[in-house]
Amino acid sequence: MARKMLHIFRNNPLGRENLIQSISFCRKVGNLELWLYYPEHTQCLIAFDSGVVTLDLDATYTRFRETAERHALELLAGSGLVSHKVTPSKFTSQNLEELSGEWDIMLCPRVISESMSRIGIGHIGRRVRALVKASDFPIFIASPCERPWQSIAAFFGGSDLGLRAVRQGLSLAEQASVPLSVFTQLEDATERECREKLEKSGVMERMSQLRADWVIWRNGSMEANLYDVPRDALVVAGAAGDSAMHELLFGSKLELIQRTLPNPLVIVGPSCKKLL
Repeated sequence: MARKMLHIFRNNPLGRENLIQSISFCRKVGNLELWLYYPEHTQCLIAFDSGVVTLDLDATYTRFRETAERHALELLAGSGLVSHKVTPSKFTSQNLEELSGEWDIMLCPRVISESMSRIGIGHIGRRVRALVKASDFPIFIASPCERPWQSIAAFFGGSDLGLRAVRQGLSLAEQASVPLSVFTQLEDATERECREKLEKSGVMERMSQLRADWVIWRNGSMEANLYDVPRDALVVAGAAGDSAMHELLFGSKLELIQRTLPNPLVIVGPSCKKLL
């Protein structure tokens, strides 16, 4: 059974880059169908088991609706992908469209509701953070411009969530037939503790089977060491959910990663249960 990627289409040059990245992701990973939603309003809902998330889209998502579907299909032409048009499952009493939460991955730009001038490295909008916290599937954060990724870079600091990020990275590397590197900055856990966690979970064995590299940063700051992450890597990292909403990404390792690296990013949130 094919898995499903949700993509909310924005009919402008930024939206074009985002859709190209969704197409590339689906082709690279395989067995992924692309489901396109063309919003008619600047608000919609996505329903999860843990609650309903309101997406406040900026006005660029609803402009030029008369050419949106044509532009999207032109980009899809020749890709070989199976694509579908998303029909909202229902309308709420506030006349908001509600989308199903039954997806395997969803693409988001770094910002979906703030001023376009704030889009860039170093800023992830609060609505995207809310989506990451509630979603039971991973969130794919597009880079500003499409660049084909040729490897996976997963981050593991010794936590259970970091372990889930490595598992997601292993799965993606295997399906896309690309190399995997696991990066560990020794701060919150010792090298011995990290190794034991990887071994006891069986993840180390899978890393060995895929001949994955384990890069341990014993010296220097994480910000300085991030220079070693390949520019053509798809980054996979976990987002903690036990802090206040404004600290979900900011003030954390993930905040540093997304602020420093221009790479596309797959975020494994605290509610994420699905493995691609």
